[in-house]
Amino acid sequence: MLKEIQKQKGFTLVELMIAIVLGLLVATAAMNIYVKNMTSQTQNLQLMRLNQDMRATMDLMVRDIRRAGFATSTPDTSFDCLKSNPFNNMGFFDGATATAIAATNAEPASCIVFAYNLNNNLVANDCVIESRDRFGYRVRSGVLQMKKGGGTEATCATGSWEGISNSQVLVAVGFTVTATELDITEMFTDADGICNLGEACNDCTVGNQCLTIREVGLSLTGTLSDGTTQTVAAKVRVRNDEFDKIY
Repeated sequence: MLKEIQKQKGFTLVELMIAIVLGLLVATAAMNIYVKNMTSQTQNLQLMRLNQDMRATMDLMVRDIRRAGFATSTPDTSFDCLKSNPFNNMGFFDGATATAIAATNAEPASCIVFAYNLNNNLVANDCVIESRDRFGYRVRSGVLQMKKGGGTEATCATGSWEGISNSQVLVAVGFTVTATELDITEMFTDADGICNLGEACNDCTVGNQCLTIREVGLSLTGTLSDGTTQTVAAKVRVRNDEFDKIY
């Protein structure tokens, strides 16, 4: 009795080609998902680094600007110096033109310069600002720069400047200032010694002694090459008030 020999079955060429195409589609989809996940993780990492860089830079500026106007830790022996404190001068400028501006909320500045007694080395009433006592911040070609010394507070175009931001990040900066004058002569005669709304000590009177309280607003924006942007802002209460006598 003869047995029927069964032929081995397999894929036809068409079926094989379809299977290959389907496999490629699945592999391509999986690769796209992987690439998107990697891209998303990379962008998140870059944003985190940018955020950390911006906040670290902002903290540096806040601590520095807060010290503006410091002259001495011994005011009892240097009172005459404090009355005409040269360290109290602050300048706000358009960083591109080095032109002085008011630096109000309506027109923020892109450069700020100031001074403080770095080493607390004031001798009696010798009110002299040394080169190393001058500081400032500005933006040049998208790089945030810090003033290392020299120049004056009359312009942001002089002195020695050094870049402190990542060269791969384009930086924009804005400074504003709010100044409040308090008539301390009137405060001494005020019933509670506090300048309440509408009282005379809120406005400086000719011949009286006054203090100018300053608050500097800061805005710092960093932009990566892919357009990712991070902005941080802060307000700094300058600790050293500006003494003045209105004649």
